[in-house]
Amino acid sequence: MTLARTHKHPLPTYGFKIKTPSGTVAYLVDSVMPLKTDPYYNEFVEFFGGKDVDILIAENGVPPIHITPDQLAGTFPELAAAGRILTVHSAFQQAHKDLLRLNAFEPVKIETRTGREIYVQRLAEELSRLNAIPQLWKLTPEACRRFAVSGHEIVLEEGAVIYGEGNSPEEDPYVYVLLEGKINVVGVPVDIKPGSIIGEMAIMRKEIDPAMIKIESGLTIREKRNRAALRRLLDGGIPGLIKEEMIGGEKHYIWEITQWDDEAEQACRGKNATEDNKKFLRELFATAVNPPRNKTVVAEGQTRLLRVHKDTFVKLCASIDIREAVPGAKTRQLAALVAKKYIDERLQARAVEDLFNGINTAAIRHGNPPTSRDVAGALQTQRGCLENI
Repeated sequence: MTLARTHKHPLPTYGFKIKTPSGTVAYLVDSVMPLKTDPYYNEFVEFFGGKDVDILIAENGVPPIHITPDQLAGTFPELAAAGRILTVHSAFQQAHKDLLRLNAFEPVKIETRTGREIYVQRLAEELSRLNAIPQLWKLTPEACRRFAVSGHEIVLEEGAVIYGEGNSPEEDPYVYVLLEGKINVVGVPVDIKPGSIIGEMAIMRKEIDPAMIKIESGLTIREKRNRAALRRLLDGGIPGLIKEEMIGGEKHYIWEITQWDDEAEQACRGKNATEDNKKFLRELFATAVNPPRNKTVVAEGQTRLLRVHKDTFVKLCASIDIREAVPGAKTRQLAALVAKKYIDERLQARAVEDLFNGINTAAIRHGNPPTSRDVAGALQTQRGCLENI
C-alpha cells in the first residue's frame, strides 16, 4: 500500500493505493482537484488514475472543498467510461452518468482494465443478443454497454429467493435482468424469458404512506373527523386514482396516477370527496412511498442475473435514447420516476408528459441535475430535434 497527500482540503487527508494480484485499487479521500497549472497536478493524476490503477474509489463531497463529479469524470475519462470510478461520501444526488455510487455491502470485483473491457464487451453483446428489457426499451449497443458497466452479475442456485412478497425495496434495492436460467413468480403463471427485467415495479409504483393514514395524535377534532372520512373514502379504492391491494396480508393503497391533474380531480369528484379530502389526498400523493414487493420470485435451477441498484437504474433510464422507449403505462411511470429524482419540482408535470411523448429531457444532463431554466431550454430544443427524427 502506498500513501499520497491530497490537495488543499481544510483538514490533512491522505489517499492510498493498494496493489493486488488481480489489479490495483486507488482511494481518493476528501480533496480539491489541483489546477492543471499546479506543479502537483501531474503527480496527483498519475497516482490516483494512472495506467496502473484499475479501480478508483473517490469521495466527492460539497464543493468548493471537494472534488466535483465533473472533475472526476473529466480527469479520469478512461476509468469513468469503464465504470471503474466508484463514489462514496457524495454530496447531493450522484447524478453523473459516468460515475457509479459505491453501495453498502455491494461486492466490488478487482480486475485489470483489460479484463474489465473484455467482460463489459461480452456482457453488452449478451444483453443485445437477448433484446434485453423488451418491456421498456429497444436498447442500442451503447445502452447495453451502460447496463453492462453499471450492473453486477450474480449466480443463484435452485430455490434461492430473489425477493419475497412484502419485502421493502429499501432493504433489497435492486432490479434484475435475467441472463440465463428460469425464475418462478410464485402464484403467477407467467413465462419470464432471458433478457426480461424483474423487480422494477417496486421502485416505479407509489403508494400512500401507511404512516400518514394512521396518524391520529396531535390532530384537531375536525382533522380527526376528516381523517376518518378519508379512510372510508379509500375503502375499496378510488377508480382511476387509487387501487386497493393486499400485499403480505396487509392492505395497501397504490396510486394509479403519475401526476396530480384534471383526471385526478375528476376521480375525486366521482367519489364525492370533500375539499378537505382532496387537499389531504394531494398531500398524500406528494409524500408517496414505494410499496413493498407484491410477489415472491425464486430461481428455478441455476440462474444467472444482472443486478442493478435502483438509483443506478433510474440514472440509466435518464440516459436512454428518446427513440428507444416503448409506449405504455410503464413508460409513464418511469418518466415520473426520473422527473421526480432529477428535475426541478415546478417542471415535473411538464417533464413527465414530454418524457412520455418521447422527449427525454434528462438525457441533456452532464453531471449535476439541471435547473428549471436548463430544463425549460432543453424542452424547447428537444421539440425542434424531434421534427427531424
